Amino acid sequence: MNQKNKTYNALSGFYESHTDENLDFGKYFSDPRRIHFITPAHFHNLAEAVVIESGSYKALVNGEEKILTEGEALFVNPFEVHRLEALAPQTAIHVLQFGKQYTDKLYEICKKRIRPYAQSDVREKKDELLRYAKKICNGYADMNAMTLDGYINMALGLILDLHGLYEKETKSSILILNVLNYINEHCSEPLTLHGLSATFGYDKDYFSRMFNRYVGMNFREFLNRQRIEFINREIKSDKEKKRFLSEIAFKYGFSNMKTYYNAVKKIYR
Repeated sequence: MNQKNKTYNALSGFYESHTDENLDFGKYFSDPRRIHFITPAHFHNLAEAVVIESGSYKALVNGEEKILTEGEALFVNPFEVHRLEALAPQTAIHVLQFGKQYTDKLYEICKKRIRPYAQSDVREKKDELLRYAKKICNGYADMNAMTLDGYINMALGLILDLHGLYEKETKSSILILNVLNYINEHCSEPLTLHGLSATFGYDKDYFSRMFNRYVGMNFREFLNRQRIEFINREIKSDKEKKRFLSEIAFKYGFSNMKTYYNAVKKIYR
């Protein structure tokens, strides 16, 4: 069955869902990272801003890549595929995942999506955004609702000023969302690049280039990352240790333990 025009229900893994509370209010946190720490390509139902306090990151949003350094920010609209990789030994970021009570009003006013990277280089506004991000992430739990609303709206306003707007998602970005969901649902099956491209009705070489561009790594590496994530979840959930690692690895497509360990080494090297 050709899947080119089919949209899949979002599941865990590539899709990061949120509770009703988080959907309305949002999530705000600071996060130190080690060098080469990779957040694999994924998407979620909240708009997100990542503000860099120290170090540098390689960011990829809908196929557009950029190196972000201290004081810069990344903005991700809901359901945009994105990936982050820490490049410096010491990195610190502040993550603002805005709830619907803020973004519904934002998109109603703008009518378009916010660009992922800044188009303006006004240092004062970048510094101000970092200050608001730190205040929100480090103190939102103790703020009254009016103060928090003010900080969040100011942060969104600064992002809008710095980043600007662009048109809605492209055909290619919608394709990648469907592909990621399909991989997530069929991760334990013997997936191949040739079979996946045929499933979605595309030439294999074109499909491979598009996948690499939007996801930031080749199909096999990405599939192995997802399979290892599922394996790790099953290991953690097996409280009584009734199953062997080899059994779980085989379930998710690794033909033997050597291929499994080689895949793990590539991810955690």
